[in-house]
Amino acid sequence: MRMATLSYIKQLKISKQKDNMQYVMSMCLLLATLIIARAIHHGFFYVFAAVSLVAFACSSISHCFSLLLFLLPSGTILKMNINDISFFTVLFFVVVLKMIFAKKIFNRNMVFLIMAFAVYAVVFSGIGRVTTIVSMVAGLLMLYCLRTETINVNISIMSFALGIVFASILALMKDSLPYISMFVNDVLYRFAEDGYSSRFAGLQGNPNYYTMDIIVVLAVLITIMTYRETRRTHILCVVVLSIFGLMSISKSFLISLVLLLVFWLFLSIRQGGTKLTNFILVACIGSALVYFYAYDSINLYMQRFAVDSGSSLSDMTTGRTDIWKDYMNTIWHDPKILLFGNGLKSLIYTGRGAHNTYIEAFFSLGIVGVSLFCIILRKCTGKILVKPIMWIPVSMLLFRMFGITILTYDNLWFYLAIFVLLAKDMQDNSITKREG
Repeated sequence: MRMATLSYIKQLKISKQKDNMQYVMSMCLLLATLIIARAIHHGFFYVFAAVSLVAFACSSISHCFSLLLFLLPSGTILKMNINDISFFTVLFFVVVLKMIFAKKIFNRNMVFLIMAFAVYAVVFSGIGRVTTIVSMVAGLLMLYCLRTETINVNISIMSFALGIVFASILALMKDSLPYISMFVNDVLYRFAEDGYSSRFAGLQGNPNYYTMDIIVVLAVLITIMTYRETRRTHILCVVVLSIFGLMSISKSFLISLVLLLVFWLFLSIRQGGTKLTNFILVACIGSALVYFYAYDSINLYMQRFAVDSGSSLSDMTTGRTDIWKDYMNTIWHDPKILLFGNGLKSLIYTGRGAHNTYIEAFFSLGIVGVSLFCIILRKCTGKILVKPIMWIPVSMLLFRMFGITILTYDNLWFYLAIFVLLAKDMQDNSITKREG
């Protein structure tokens, strides 16, 4: 009797997941159609804004979160003019407000800490950074609310993957879509004295930020395939996203991808059977497709590493180590910056970004601000490392943060949100197995 009841509950869950997936995919198709129309004619921006607002207002929080992930890679073009705020940010605030009203009861200490951080940031960053601070507060509140929300991590990560693929295809067609070319610039890599090659960056305009999205999705998909059943859509996403990532000619992405594949191979060998077969299948299909669609990118990677092999550490890191030294010297020689920071989004005298999230955090917030931020972040996310396998996506994020600044980058909150959902799903899966 107990087994029959559990089986019935499991069937109900599967049926509900299929309905949720169908709804989310239908809405993604509608939004994608409106984005394409907006890329063709400027006036469709208003249609997209109106329809998306209604859709987000009427949809459940779980559906809204998945739709946000779908739109995230296209956020760059969801605006009227280049210097305007993206309409994605408006939708993000709408969803966070829905979460706040749905939760109703908040921990007073949590609210106090978040408000204290907001005040601290305003005092040391200035009123000009209010928009950035509000976005950070919204991100923290989203993480806190997600801990009690029931959101399917598989639907969420598939929506994110689909959004990256959709944005990448739009970027490939930008010469035919005039309004996309307005917002996205070509990124060139000089591989010889008179030789230049473009680096693909989707709609992000920066290969490092573009591949950051991809590596997080790949890490989460591989983690899901390790502790749950592998689906064909998972395999397809891993292969397609890997190819798009390789087109960026990003050394940090290639290193991350290799590490990720090594982790996956090790886990597949331990599990054996179907899991190992799936890895071999992905490796074979992926290698063939990379050869046909990213062969030129592989050649450029080889040229980059060949040039770097006899170069200094500065050249190998594209000048990052010199930038890090400048920032660290500035931090250590200014007690005010060391303790309280120089303000969010501030730069040193060279005018260049830190290219390192850890250095960016200390330069922007100081020891006091970083400590407060870490305490709040821990309380908002709860325990993420529920199982050793969670280190796969977490380590990928921590590694990539060494070469990129994402402290005030909205995508960071969604990376962490996915980790929160993934940790919850692992715990639920463990409970289900024990009960079964």
